[in-house]
Amino acid sequence: MPTTDELDARLRKFEDFFTFVTNPYTGQIGTKTAGRLGVMTDYWMKRPANEGAALSVGTIDNQYAVYAEIEADTSPGRQCAAYYARCDVLNPTQPNVAFESHVNNSGVANVDLLADGAGIGLAARVTSWAVGKLEQAIQLWP
Repeated sequence: MPTTDELDARLRKFEDFFTFVTNPYTGQIGTKTAGRLGVMTDYWMKRPANEGAALSVGTIDNQYAVYAEIEADTSPGRQCAAYYARCDVLNPTQPNVAFESHVNNSGVANVDLLADGAGIGLAARVTSWAVGKLEQAIQLWP
């Protein structure tokens, strides 16, 4: 059984790691973390600085590691995205990538992107589209 001092020390670590915030527009309460968070995995949490992940999710007994859904009427009149990625780090020596995917080990098929909708949209400022390995890509335009 932990002592009171041990429990107090654990509580201080918890309070240092999590911050509870209130959305000033909706009043919803949220949780912010001041460190790396792993769900069913700790590999990326244990990586050195600049090599880990702020959030890592793994599973061995579920169909999906992450499922994101937007309920009806969440944001009327505005485009909704179940997944939004942004990477705008000032990085003069290497590219910024908002989405990277690696799929391996299937004896049937390895598919990085499966879209079930009206199509795949690209922003007007996209200057090229390529298919294939980076060093042997087939450029579709311009």
